[in-house]
Amino acid sequence: MHAVPADLLIVLLYVAATGLTVFVPVLRSSPLRVIVGVPFVLFIPGYALIAVLFPGAPPQNHPTSAGVDAAETTGSISDQVDGIERLTLSLATSISLVIFCGLFLEISPWEFRTVTLFVTVAGFVLLATVVGIKRRRALPAEDRYTVPIGPWYRTIRHRLGKPPTRVDLGLNILLIVGVVLTAITLGFGVGGPTDEEGITEMYLLTETADGDLVARDYPTEFTSGQQRQIVLGLENHEHETIRYTTVVELQEVSDDGTMTVRESELYRLSVTLAHNQSDTVPHSIAPKLTGPRLRLAYLLYRGEPPREPTIANAYRETHLWINVTTSG
Repeated sequence: MHAVPADLLIVLLYVAATGLTVFVPVLRSSPLRVIVGVPFVLFIPGYALIAVLFPGAPPQNHPTSAGVDAAETTGSISDQVDGIERLTLSLATSISLVIFCGLFLEISPWEFRTVTLFVTVAGFVLLATVVGIKRRRALPAEDRYTVPIGPWYRTIRHRLGKPPTRVDLGLNILLIVGVVLTAITLGFGVGGPTDEEGITEMYLLTETADGDLVARDYPTEFTSGQQRQIVLGLENHEHETIRYTTVVELQEVSDDGTMTVRESELYRLSVTLAHNQSDTVPHSIAPKLTGPRLRLAYLLYRGEPPREPTIANAYRETHLWINVTTSG
């Protein structure tokens, strides 16, 4: 069995390491997820794609016959792409690939979440890496691309240690400072502490005939006393365990929507969630009020709700507009 090229083996191991920070609860909430995740987004997908497009080594990496140009040895444009260009192309294409994966999720049946985005990007990286390995193995051993760590090191040392002019030295120093500042800014921007407290996600779902929960096809036409099922969804990202209480009210509002004319409390739904935990609460709605354009309001509170729950004092709120007619 042929050995996997070292650089592509590192890509595979990096995908696995990133997966641990996405799926393991302890790592998911730690700074390690940002440290590992940023290179995964900014570099890994592009590098895997470049491995597919350019499997061959540049001219300086393999011998050629006398009087024959290196580009003619393999007959491939990939011979013209060296290590530095690979790095540049990897960075340039990675962000575009991640955005494309995000757009794919938006039009797919799957929700756009961290897990689904990781699975989509990782799937592409794994497929591209396998194809890249096969394309390299199809070339003669001397024509395959290998990571030129030694030449990179000697080039960097020469350019920093013996620059042609003082201007070149100054530009090299500015380049290094710029890279370091960019890395620091990116680290604080993505993983640093913020003033934002956690968030709680609240949403309504319905169940399809196949048993799937979807955010569409909400019931809007009711008959007084008729029961229709709705599912309440909650996600806790508050960095602590919270007991939530949701007050479900049917409200008749004024024509301008600014005042509640009358209301009828239907349910109080309670659920306790740990950080990054989610739950769905199916329940049946049987309206007691009748009339057009009634507001079915879900008022979420941390802990116990106040004596008079309202949209104004709710921690989170969502609602549906429904019409309720009398039976018979």
